[in-house]
Amino acid sequence: MKKEIELEGVGTIVAKYNFFTGRVVPFLNGARLKKISKNTYSVPNPETGRADIIVSVIGNDLRGISVVVRGKTYFVVPAIPWYCFVLAVLGFVATMTWSMVPACVNIFPMVGGAIGGAIGGLLAGLYLYLVRVTDKAWARILIWVAFFVADVMLRFGVALMILGA
Repeated sequence: MKKEIELEGVGTIVAKYNFFTGRVVPFLNGARLKKISKNTYSVPNPETGRADIIVSVIGNDLRGISVVVRGKTYFVVPAIPWYCFVLAVLGFVATMTWSMVPACVNIFPMVGGAIGGAIGGLLAGLYLYLVRVTDKAWARILIWVAFFVADVMLRFGVALMILGA
């Protein structure tokens, strides 16, 4: 993801977000900005020649990442809404609960324990990263349903492989 910020008399600041590292790197007219501290960069002012324009990168993947320039905040990566966290935990807890009750496993076998927890945790984490693709609530819920079905089918498949062995 990237966000372009137009500054009068200075140029265009482009904040590029790297999905794999979770870092935002700001550029000015294609050139990388000079780093002052961990999350602070300086922009040379063309009028004075000094680095008196400060660019700060604030936030993280979960809370959202924003860039602050001249006291104005620009969002680069939006925050994940609360209901996405609830859905991720709900799917994980529902499948883990089903797989731990012997009467439920007799009806529809699903693997639980460390293997089931690894599958559910991996899919819940992947859901929280892929939910940023859209801003619509119905699409985020639809993505969760797809991950929930994938979770159930993976656990069912592993359970059948264990029962068949």
